[in-house]
Amino acid sequence: MSDAQPYYSLKQLILYFLKLGTTGFGGPVALVGYMHRDLVEQKKWIAEDDYKEGLALSQLAPGPLAATHNFDCSIDRVIDQI
Repeated sequence: MSDAQPYYSLKQLILYFLKLGTTGFGGPVALVGYMHRDLVEQKKWIAEDDYKEGLALSQLAPGPLAATHNFDCSIDRVIDQI
């Protein structure tokens, strides 16, 4: 993971994923694309390399792609706040 990550709270992350899950359209591949646009390019909460690594791991994991990738994007923040 990258050393310098911008600050975002767990609450901000949860609200983002609730909004994406409620209003997102187009299936898992589209949701992953929206997450890249929002979290990497616009908000800069996640580094490009970290996002790509998480996406690769999510594709290997069983279950829906978007759900496993959401988990990967949020697990570091959860661990940091424990």
